[in-house]
Amino acid sequence: MLNISLFLEHVNAYHYAGVFLLLLILQSLITNKWARTFFTKILPSYDELQKIHEGEVSRFGGFCMLLGIILLTGLSENKEVRDLMTMVFLGFSPLAIITFFEDLHIPFNPKLRLAIMFVSCWLMLIMTGVSLPVFDTPYLVDLLASPIIGSIFFTLCIVSLINGANFVDGTNGNFALMMLAIFTSLFFLGALVDDMEFITIVLLCATPMLAFLIFNYPWGRLFAGDLGAYLYGALVGFLIIFFFGKHSNVSAWNAVLIVFYPMMELIYSVSRKILTHKSPFEADRHHIHIKVYDILYRGCNRPKLANNLVTLFLGLFWLSPTVILPWVYQSHTLLVISLAFLTVCYVTINLVVPSGG
Repeated sequence: MLNISLFLEHVNAYHYAGVFLLLLILQSLITNKWARTFFTKILPSYDELQKIHEGEVSRFGGFCMLLGIILLTGLSENKEVRDLMTMVFLGFSPLAIITFFEDLHIPFNPKLRLAIMFVSCWLMLIMTGVSLPVFDTPYLVDLLASPIIGSIFFTLCIVSLINGANFVDGTNGNFALMMLAIFTSLFFLGALVDDMEFITIVLLCATPMLAFLIFNYPWGRLFAGDLGAYLYGALVGFLIIFFFGKHSNVSAWNAVLIVFYPMMELIYSVSRKILTHKSPFEADRHHIHIKVYDILYRGCNRPKLANNLVTLFLGLFWLSPTVILPWVYQSHTLLVISLAFLTVCYVTINLVVPSGG
């Protein structure tokens, strides 16, 4: 388990507090009324189908979070952490560039964005040289034994998680709290095996997200944007591969529980669109958070309140895996039961809750 004295040696609280305060100041400047007026004038207007908030809200939360992670990486006294995260950033940089433009309301072709997503995720795995996880399952263990097939499979996993994270984003706090819950699960696993390097990276990634949450929930003054959603989807995917590849004594199937919500969002959304003969790239208002919002909005006629209540309602999906994990991580049977329970809940709510548009 976690060695507290060793933990304190690896984590400089002053660095984290300083970057946290810097991000609060930066986000305050970005979200004040003069900045909002300025950006509204210079940025192209947009009207998204999935938009459920009033007025224009800054989407530069992702930029602030990326800046925070870079600063904490540079300040880290752990050379292994600095070297690893530098390679992660270099691999992610092509996707960071196009998503930053997306947040400036300059759209890219969805297929081009998907191609760059694959390239960036593949680069993250290749440039860091991490060991790939082993699934102790018949057929799958033999299939992933091939380095080429393994790298393709786990690249696809990160791409899927990125898209799932993007689907979850949309209501105040839902994305940020889901990510913080995931980081809590990862911290638990890191503490379990006393991996200081991994714990340091988890805290390094979680700190900017916590600073972002203060402005995102419940006030809704700042959004993660595409850069934020894609960045953290990629980071979580990489960290999961990094951990389970390094610690083969912990079942890699725990990863499925940890990222249940964003992956279920992706699987259900793509399956639904294919079954209804629609393009998976086509946006719609049939995601669970939008459906729940529409019902709450019709009930209270207060958009911000309805927006904030959605996140609390969906705590069943973003919080449950973190609560369940410490009780089931050692048992495949309990993992399967937990996943089956959450899946039934997710599908049932999706089927029962009508679409508002």
